[in-house]
Amino acid sequence: MSLLERLQARASQARARVEELCAEISALEKDLAEQQAELARWGGAAEAVLQLMEEDEVSQGRDMPGMSVSPAVAAAVAARPRVVSAPVTRADGHVLAEANEDVMLALASAGSALRAKPLCEAVGWEVDHRSVERMRIKLKRLVKQG
Repeated sequence: MSLLERLQARASQARARVEELCAEISALEKDLAEQQAELARWGGAAEAVLQLMEEDEVSQGRDMPGMSVSPAVAAAVAARPRVVSAPVTRADGHVLAEANEDVMLALASAGSALRAKPLCEAVGWEVDHRSVERMRIKLKRLVKQG
């Protein structure tokens, strides 16, 4: 096997590994988005239950013995912000990963087209060469995803 053939073989192995890793990342991003959506649903459900329990206690003027909530859960729900935002979705309806959500929200709130460098500033990234290139890659990936 010649030197050129060995180089080509290694390049194809590396290319195959990159494709495998990209597929794994895509699957992990999908799982993460689903888990974040589920977490938001459970948090909202706990808040709604606590609110209903408080309303019932106030309207009945008594405590409900079988329906107690631990102080830790009550404190966690009380500390949560009252505004719940819907996840950002792609054109096909799949939820975007949280890492991409900030970019989409910055683009949506800008009102006009943004280049990579101002977009880095908008999402709070540094404005060095590496960050701008990372943003360009992220934008290309978002365009490819739809």
